[in-house]
Amino acid sequence: AIWCAFGIPFSIFGGFILFKLFNINLNIISLSAIILVVGIIVDDAIVITEKIYHLKQQGKSPTDATIQGVKEMSLPVTAAIITSILAFSTLFFLPGMMGKFLFSIPAVVAILLTISLIESLLFIPSHIHNAKVSKTDKAKWMNTLKEKYKQLLQKALHKRKSVIALYTTILAILLVLSFSLLKFMLDEDVDPDYFAVIIETQQGTSLSKTESMVPVIEKAVYSTIPKEAFKSFSTQVGHHNVSGFSNLDGQYSNWAVITAYLKPASLRRTQSEEIMKVLKPKLKTLKEKYKFKRLDISLLGGLPVGKAVDVKIISNNDTLRNTYEKKYLSYIKKIKGVNNIASNNIKGKEELRLKIDFNKLAQVGLTALDVAQTLRIAFAGTVITSIRKGSEDIDFRLSLKNKTKYSISRVLDIPVANKQGGMIAIKHFATFTKNTSPATIHHCGGKRCVTITGDINEKITTSFEVNKKLKAAFDAKLARHSGIRVVYSGQQEEMDSSMKGFQLSFFLVVLSIFFLLVLLFNSYIKPVLVMSIIPFAIAGAFITLVIHGRPLIFISLCGLLGLMGVVVNDTIVMITHLNNTVWSKGFNFKNIAQGAADRFRPVVLTT
Repeated sequence: AIWCAFGIPFSIFGGFILFKLFNINLNIISLSAIILVVGIIVDDAIVITEKIYHLKQQGKSPTDATIQGVKEMSLPVTAAIITSILAFSTLFFLPGMMGKFLFSIPAVVAILLTISLIESLLFIPSHIHNAKVSKTDKAKWMNTLKEKYKQLLQKALHKRKSVIALYTTILAILLVLSFSLLKFMLDEDVDPDYFAVIIETQQGTSLSKTESMVPVIEKAVYSTIPKEAFKSFSTQVGHHNVSGFSNLDGQYSNWAVITAYLKPASLRRTQSEEIMKVLKPKLKTLKEKYKFKRLDISLLGGLPVGKAVDVKIISNNDTLRNTYEKKYLSYIKKIKGVNNIASNNIKGKEELRLKIDFNKLAQVGLTALDVAQTLRIAFAGTVITSIRKGSEDIDFRLSLKNKTKYSISRVLDIPVANKQGGMIAIKHFATFTKNTSPATIHHCGGKRCVTITGDINEKITTSFEVNKKLKAAFDAKLARHSGIRVVYSGQQEEMDSSMKGFQLSFFLVVLSIFFLLVLLFNSYIKPVLVMSIIPFAIAGAFITLVIHGRPLIFISLCGLLGLMGVVVNDTIVMITHLNNTVWSKGFNFKNIAQGAADRFRPVVLTT
């Protein structure tokens, strides 16, 4: 047992030496990969040690037992390690943020398992060679289990058709239950260590006024968070970009964001969801009292892949774009579980827009450029001359005097010179209209676009379900218009990209394991028997998530990829041993049951 366990520090410290060569750093991902592979590291050592131990119990000399044990188990153990490495290595093919996030896991697994294989084939046998073996097994309970298993297996072999039908039915039931009850999402934010309060005062509020209104929210946030959970909070005025800084930060005088930082979940008793639940009614009261336009809590944490709901409506047709913006907003608000719904089509300040009658403009011999230049000179001024004083040039700029006090009527009286030298007042060919300009004009791929975002309550719905409803409701309608396009970004975009990579990885895992087993067994049937364990493992994983009330997230699917390489390991060792048993003792149910019982202990231990 000691020498089997010795493979853990040997492989880990050996991995530390090689990590630098492969540019792998010690972080939460690589350490998680080490924890993940610790249980697999000792599997090959257990199989080889148990085989040598079993041969010694049968009366073989230490040397003969060691040589025969390594000889019989080296090929299946090597194949088992390679299947695990192949299964995890397919994570290299994952694109997007998920691929970057999980990149170090397959590298760490491959390095540690390779070192473990070398240790099991070269070092373990020499240590086990001189180990004393008791003729009678002290683990009587294990012998009892082996005997029960042997008897049960003999009965199952005689009724193999019924047993196969029973297990197939159980598998089908488990899969149906899993698919009907499991929720799928890209990532799950459980008890995050920080959250944000999004603040919007009324349009036109100055930056200083917004700043003066923030402390009352800060006080509510601070009083709600228990002292044992509180770490710090920060406040920024001028934006509410909770995902990091962008070139738009500071452009909105009526916006602010408070980010509350909590102690790590392991160091506090109160969950962040409980804190936010208490804070929400307080914010609702403050919103009504101080007339805030918006006062919401935004969840932070998880992977930086965008919002759960992120819909981009792209069109240069303002009417069409604004129409579908309203339709999407109205529909999303009706979906249960979606909150913090917002559009980046935000109204800015009021503006005066000059509406020109181009027929009248042509009659007086003017162009739109003449009008624009005149108004620009009037209000922005133009340099008419300059003088040099020492080493500095001083410009003289001509513009209207007291231009900030000009009324609309006075602006319309400003004359514009035509090519004939005539002075034509603007009021003769144009009028002013009042409009509200957009705060920011957004473009996607060179075209005007509007982005609608929202968060979800993961207990009610998922990003996948919401986007599925949106596509079902609008895709057919959008197909009737040629000048508009809708892109589902954020988590949906990352999910689509990641799932394409996952499907490729799944195909590569199945294909690579199959052909490896074909080479090992020199058969096309036996690999199918070995891999038949995979659906049962997947069903077991799914039903476990259902029992624990957890959703199926993308990282869970990646774990299933690795699981496919691991679950076949015991089957490889079992079938290899059964082949050797049949070749040496003949084919009958008794010999098969005895051979399976001989491998019972290592299979249980490695599992």
